[in-house]
Amino acid sequence: MNQGQMTASSSGAGVPLSLRALQERGDHYAVLNIGLQHLQRAPDDPSLIFLLGKSYVALGLVGPARDLLRRVPENPNIEPEIHTLRGRIARAPSGRVAWSARQGRFESNVARLFAKYPEMRKHDTVFRGIPRQYELYRSRDGNLHLAKRSPDGGRSWIPDLCDVKSVVAGAGLPHDPQSMFCGPYLVVGDRFGAMFNRVFEATQKMFLTFCPRIYLAEEDVVSFGVSLYVSESIDRLCHERVVPLVGPDCLDRLVAYLENHPKLVAPEFMVRLTAAAETLYQRAETALASWAAAHRQRGRQTADEVRRHYESLPSNHWKERFRPGRKEPLRVLGLTSRFTTYLRYSMRDWGAAFEGRGHEFRVLMENNDHDLLPSTSMAEAIAEFRPDLIVCIDHFRHEYTHSIPANVPFVGWIQDALSYLYRRECGEALGPLDYYVVRQPRFMASRYHYPRSRGLGWPMVTNERIFSAAPMAKRDLAPHRADFSFVSSHSRPPEQAHAERRATFRDNPAALRLVDRLFEVLMKAHQENPNKACAIAQCHYDAAKAETGCATIPPKADDLIRTAYLYPMAELIFRQRTLEWVADYCARTGRTLHLYGNGWEEHPRFRGYARGYASNGPQLRAIYQASRINLQITTFGAVHQRLLDGLAAGGFFLIRRTPGDSVDGLAQRFLAAVRKYDARPETSYAYGGMPELDEAMAAFWEYHQLSPPPERYVIPEWAIPVFEDLEATEFNQVAGAVFDQYPKVAFGTPAEFERLAESYLDDADRRAAVTEAMRAVVLEKFTYAGLVDYLLSFIAHDLGQSRKTQEERLPRSKAESSK
Repeated sequence: MNQGQMTASSSGAGVPLSLRALQERGDHYAVLNIGLQHLQRAPDDPSLIFLLGKSYVALGLVGPARDLLRRVPENPNIEPEIHTLRGRIARAPSGRVAWSARQGRFESNVARLFAKYPEMRKHDTVFRGIPRQYELYRSRDGNLHLAKRSPDGGRSWIPDLCDVKSVVAGAGLPHDPQSMFCGPYLVVGDRFGAMFNRVFEATQKMFLTFCPRIYLAEEDVVSFGVSLYVSESIDRLCHERVVPLVGPDCLDRLVAYLENHPKLVAPEFMVRLTAAAETLYQRAETALASWAAAHRQRGRQTADEVRRHYESLPSNHWKERFRPGRKEPLRVLGLTSRFTTYLRYSMRDWGAAFEGRGHEFRVLMENNDHDLLPSTSMAEAIAEFRPDLIVCIDHFRHEYTHSIPANVPFVGWIQDALSYLYRRECGEALGPLDYYVVRQPRFMASRYHYPRSRGLGWPMVTNERIFSAAPMAKRDLAPHRADFSFVSSHSRPPEQAHAERRATFRDNPAALRLVDRLFEVLMKAHQENPNKACAIAQCHYDAAKAETGCATIPPKADDLIRTAYLYPMAELIFRQRTLEWVADYCARTGRTLHLYGNGWEEHPRFRGYARGYASNGPQLRAIYQASRINLQITTFGAVHQRLLDGLAAGGFFLIRRTPGDSVDGLAQRFLAAVRKYDARPETSYAYGGMPELDEAMAAFWEYHQLSPPPERYVIPEWAIPVFEDLEATEFNQVAGAVFDQYPKVAFGTPAEFERLAESYLDDADRRAAVTEAMRAVVLEKFTYAGLVDYLLSFIAHDLGQSRKTQEERLPRSKAESSK
């Protein structure tokens, strides 16, 4: 467990400075905590009493100062300084807070507490008895302090005097503040809920909707009860992510709570605020360590059970299970996370398509916004469900080696260009029963060593039932009425995103030079040549490496820069530069623009257009239908989720043009020439010997904004598999090839955007005609049901082949079959 011992007490032996020196530097809390201990040994020392009285007064605790000074007889000749101090504070406010002034707040808080946690009622007598036994003071710095009077009139501070506000504000919490997630917290030995509130605030805005669970363990019922009097509200204490455990048995109840909720993760971080809680802190560590050891042992036993089950299956089991015409439905387990902007909904729709085909589908995902899945949850889900197929998006089996056995079919659907997926280590880690869905399987196989025989080329898809074109009620559409709408969480300003992403390479000076140069190139390109900007990212990469002395950068670093910096940064700039055109147009014409997604409200240029996060499903459907013009802006090609969902819902779109959305003609010419001459990549060819190839390469260089080599040229190794991937899917990833209406809705410059906006904004019939034609294509080619059918056929075919002949016997597309 990560520990954070926020001990606020200033007491202790062996202080290197004298009390007077502490007082001179203004550390009155230390003076009082140490001095009051000395006073027990010298209760009548006038000098010590005067010193402590001055510190009390400095803090505004005048009542305790008067009580202390009364110990010295009223004789100005004995201690004139004490006499003077007595006179100065005789009529000053005592600093004491009347419990009666807090009674209304207490009644409100305790009623709320008992309604939320009925088991707390057993402490009601203790809570209500606090005003009779304790005093409450407020010091000049705003801190509250609790005291108890003894029968002889003495006063002890519970647990001591402390500048709680400063201590809590300056305390460093043990979780990484830059992390998107963190484990649960356990707070013990708090003061008036101060540390609890600090932890709550520090963790309430993490990634998307995630904020971790907080356990509050307090064995001192009085200490907890005081917070009911001093807190203006206990809304945080009653929050669904908070588990308060109060009383001498608080740790036993904590362990019991974890035992009764096996889907929860034990506290990862523990903090305390008082020295008096040290024993409780140590006992909590021991109790949680014992629970964690038993939990891990159960997890290992479950994983072993799962492994033995799948190892016991006969050799032909999977071939028979996936055989076409099988009667028993498949059991399919989907792995995803609720903390995603889209993937959880893609898994939802994928699962609905499996169920629509008669199969049983379960999803493993976090149950709420506060609890990450325990490490044992995956093995437990597999042990219970015994799936025939496991599917996941943007992840693979080798990331879960301790939970998922090697001998159950697994499908990873690559939907995003994530750096850990675009690596040879990932491709080479795929085993005999690992399959993957991706736009470009040949490219992944040639560049990143993914097994070609188990890669299925497929574009994005939509759920036509959720995104129905049936008109929604006016009340649902009204909040989203706008001239233009755009949905995305790419909301960080490029300069901020660059600063954050370059930190990834802070230990590599060469990589830092390269990413800084790339940022300059990308920004300039989008400003000066927007029509070709998205092609510049890749084409100028090699030039930028040469300019910065990084031409021989290692392959791993090269891939990391491409996937973690170049592509996402190019995408971000592309989107936001386009939105600037739209915003400028709206500002000039009075048109309206709505931006949906996280973070737009903090963007210096676009905050005025922010409309908050758009939840997937009915709200997105309403946005698509209520907007006169929806915007599709992405460098990865327009045939992507927002466009497919929006068209299925009956929304009209204008699309930011990219070269990739009209690359089908070039690809066909290129592949035809390569096949005619049996041309090989990375082989040097002279001009004139192969005219069709010369012409195709000239078009290739123009497309990528490259200058033709002067005498001889080579075919880039990556070009052939990329174009073959497009051909194998009948160019269904190329918007210009898929939609006949693409030229009517695509724009590449501000002037083109304004011309299209003017022609469509006030012509509902024209928008409807274009939408209906494009929607018909979506329903024909881009549904989850179609993916499920083809995927199961693909797996069945693969399982029926011998490994030696799989590559030649894969299912082929119509384009491949006609060669």
